[in-house]
Amino acid sequence: ELSALRAQMNPHFIFNCLNSLNLYILENHVDLASDYLQRFSRLIRLVLENSRLERIPLSNEVEALKLYMVIDYWLI
Repeated sequence: ELSALRAQMNPHFIFNCLNSLNLYILENHVDLASDYLQRFSRLIRLVLENSRLERIPLSNEVEALKLYMVIDYWLI
């Protein structure tokens, strides 16, 4: 199950997200940090939920892709 999760979310991406979040906090961009954290946590939750399903609804895939694209765009 863990290897399936790793295949879906690259650890490098996760560390980059956490580093970006840390920078937003250090630079006192509170609203940006909060929005970023909410999107990141929603993406993690979706990946975990989807890893348990045999068939993933298209709406889940689309939502995950949108979150990933926004988060990836914000990476510093």
